[in-house]
Amino acid sequence: MTALRHNGRLDRLDADRHPTLGAVLDACLGADDGEHVLLSVRLDGRAIDEAELAELRELPSDGVGELDVVSRPRRAVAGDALASAAAYAPAVSAALARAAGLLRTGEVARGQALWADACAALDVLLHALAAVAASLPEADALPEAAASALREPLVAAAAAAERGDWLALADGLEHELAARVATLAARLRALLAPGAAAEA
Repeated sequence: MTALRHNGRLDRLDADRHPTLGAVLDACLGADDGEHVLLSVRLDGRAIDEAELAELRELPSDGVGELDVVSRPRRAVAGDALASAAAYAPAVSAALARAAGLLRTGEVARGQALWADACAALDVLLHALAAVAASLPEADALPEAAASALREPLVAAAAAAERGDWLALADGLEHELAARVATLAARLRALLAPGAAAEA
């Protein structure tokens, strides 16, 4: 009979109720405390990678020695992502302000490089917010609101860079983009207040 270890708790599987390992995984991911996200699977001690999951799901549960499943509630994962974004946003705001300072002192190459890094960081931040919103209803408007707030200053900054107006770019980075990212960070921290997001 197959042993199931889900998040450290050991059970024996009933093959009649869960005839395939896919049925077992579905039961784990639909746990009593809400929809779960699969973090890892081990079959008889061997780690299963994501590419193998479809094949694993088709296997009969009878005859397997032990299935070890680690999962977390989707809201808890989203809460972690929200906390990470809240911690990440101030660093992005600070990087934008540093880029502005470099541009003002004539260190154009370094300022442009930091500005490019900050743009990549903003992209990461917006993707993280989309993942958070997918699981936290209280954050569902956040990705579009953030993207909308950043769109105009990003366009203006890109135009200033294109025409080589480094002072205008510096002003836009510091007074528009950095300020708006700081406001976003404050909003993220507010969502993390007790009761605003699920506890991890």
